[in-house]
Amino acid sequence: MSEAHVEQWADPEARSTQAASIRATYGARRDERIQAWLAGEAAYEHLPKAFWRWLIEQAGHRCERCGWAEMHPRLGYVPLEVDHRDGDRSNNARENLWVLCANCHLVQPTSLAKKTTHRAWVESFTGR
Repeated sequence: MSEAHVEQWADPEARSTQAASIRATYGARRDERIQAWLAGEAAYEHLPKAFWRWLIEQAGHRCERCGWAEMHPRLGYVPLEVDHRDGDRSNNARENLWVLCANCHLVQPTSLAKKTTHRAWVESFTGR
């Protein structure tokens, strides 16, 4: 590693400027990818995490069903989930996605937890 490179990283202001530049570049790329997805120019079998965060931002960090928006005291953010309205996890069209709190997500008829965990739990007691 060159001496100039070491000096650059030793300077906190230079590190901060470079980090801001990297964040801006990443943000611009993310925005381009999201715009292409919204325009139907790009399809994703599994949406990147950045898209989930964008959807939550667009929902105003609140549940789109009940309006819940309580900040988690230890996590420092509102714990929300993105749900597929039709239950098809491969259908990542914008109109098929909405932001829900964990409670609203669980009570949806298309909830994966309802389909698997609850069914197994009921079967463990009923034998059916």
